[in-house]
Amino acid sequence: MVNQSFAHRFWPGAEPLGRRFRLHDVASPAWITVIGVVPDVKNGSLDAPSEPSAYLPYRYQPIRNVALLVRTRLDPAALAPAVRREIHAADAALPIYDLAPMESLRRQNFWAYSMFGGVFGIFGAVALALTAIGVYGVLAFSVAQRRHEIGVRMAIGAQAGHVLRLILGDGLRLAGAGVAAGVLGALALTPLVGSVLYAVSPSDPASFLAIALVLTVSALLASYLPARRALAADPLSTLRGD
Repeated sequence: MVNQSFAHRFWPGAEPLGRRFRLHDVASPAWITVIGVVPDVKNGSLDAPSEPSAYLPYRYQPIRNVALLVRTRLDPAALAPAVRREIHAADAALPIYDLAPMESLRRQNFWAYSMFGGVFGIFGAVALALTAIGVYGVLAFSVAQRRHEIGVRMAIGAQAGHVLRLILGDGLRLAGAGVAAGVLGALALTPLVGSVLYAVSPSDPASFLAIALVLTVSALLASYLPARRALAADPLSTLRGD
């Protein structure tokens, strides 16, 4: 059995089944016939490309340390005693060690990626929260500066709903321009972060959409809450105060 990288390197564009090859690092190299192709497996760093690999029968190339992989729909921990019992039934002298579910092995190999991903995720969440607070503060101050305008509009007969839609529209236009500029800038910088990501596109649409949605909602709240307070005030009192 060979992996896909092996087949692509030595027989590109051709059918690998039935092809033959020899190993040069054995005492008596014999021709080996390919009977199947399996997917690539990462053997080391996730950033490194998969190397051509061949899976040979144990009798052809015996090794001291072997691993037995058992697929089950049951709890792996509950299946461990049965696995030990079957192995010892075949050979009681075989040592059994490092018996663990595949998920725990995967987590051990991915611990560095998980740690850095969690740390940068926290930094990103804090940055997003600070940005949302900043957008809220700027737009809330802008609406508060328009209290006189709101009082004049209400005094001459403008409906509250019309004034509210006007203010929300202005806030959304400002927020939309800022979000659009931010998205374009982020897309331009994605090549810088692509090398530290795994199985995630630097221009992941879900991430960009979520961030844009959070900032847009923040802008809506920043425009709506101060506008509601201004509309609730007496227009004449507002004008006399100014």
